[in-house]
Amino acid sequence: MTQSQAALMKTLNACVERSERIDVVRIGSGAMADAGSLFRSTYGSRRALIVADENTFSAAGEALVAALGGAGIKTRTHVLAAAPRPKPSVEIARTVADAVGPDETPVAIGSVVLNVLSLFSAHIKGR
Repeated sequence: MTQSQAALMKTLNACVERSERIDVVRIGSGAMADAGSLFRSTYGSRRALIVADENTFSAAGEALVAALGGAGIKTRTHVLAAAPRPKPSVEIARTVADAVGPDETPVAIGSVVLNVLSLFSAHIKGR
């Protein structure tokens, strides 16, 4: 691990320790393979709504579906158009929140914007 990577991980770990909502941040090779066990340890048997745009789903969607499915997590997907690029807006977050079923937790793939939209939609749904 480089010095800058170590500094980033130290900062992220400090943020996670202070967070009331985030339990873990996993970055690196093989992180996707841990998604199912991480989800299950945090959310139990809840279903996952995978939130992505066309590009991020193409890059990692099937791998996430497989990782969650391997842990017995049922999934659905909510894929946004890649163009125009999704923006962090209340309007889009509400459309994501409307897609979240009563027994689902949103899980974002990719960009910061998709993560923000998923987090805000979870907040709207009280998750």
